[in-house]
Amino acid sequence: METLEIVVVCYALLSCIFSLCVIGTILFFQKMRSGNFMPIILFMSISDLGLNLMSALGFPTSGSPLCWIQGIFATFFTLSGWFWTTILAYRVYSMVRYGGCKLRLWQMHTLAWGLPVLLTALPLSTTNYGSTAGSEQWCLFLQRGNNPHWLMAFWSYSTFLIWLIICIILMLAWQCIILYKFRDSAMKAVILSLIHISEPTRQAEI
Repeated sequence: METLEIVVVCYALLSCIFSLCVIGTILFFQKMRSGNFMPIILFMSISDLGLNLMSALGFPTSGSPLCWIQGIFATFFTLSGWFWTTILAYRVYSMVRYGGCKLRLWQMHTLAWGLPVLLTALPLSTTNYGSTAGSEQWCLFLQRGNNPHWLMAFWSYSTFLIWLIICIILMLAWQCIILYKFRDSAMKAVILSLIHISEPTRQAEI
């Protein structure tokens, strides 16, 4: 195992421990699960845990079952983590501006779990999940047969980059709207503290 791979695996395992601590705390203290934000933080932590477990596999050999599993689930949990973070930001925005959030829990699950399933499955129509750099990187998209090489770039943009940009723009827009709307309010300090809740430190970003 190469030095870089050892560092990545150790970091991923440590991140798994932190994610499990968050999950365990929320599950142990039942009253926390009924709050406005903690249930979403729980699902964010589950996404982080899943991604960290995939990272803990190291750099599997391309074409192996482990490589395929890593590519599939790393893609899924990366996207679900972004979406849960965006949902948390939207819930804070809705609570501050409207006093409540109309987005139901089942709708959140559909968006944060269902959409990643679709985005993870679509690339399989033309590409495989694998590694193009042997034992030096995680498994992601790999050219299949004689399909054009540009398809890998296409899926990288349409599966990851576009959605990351959308999530960032939405969260920044909601924060700017709140700051502008309540710029002269006596509740500004309280509102700022709520906004910070929607930006929890991701314990295991890759």
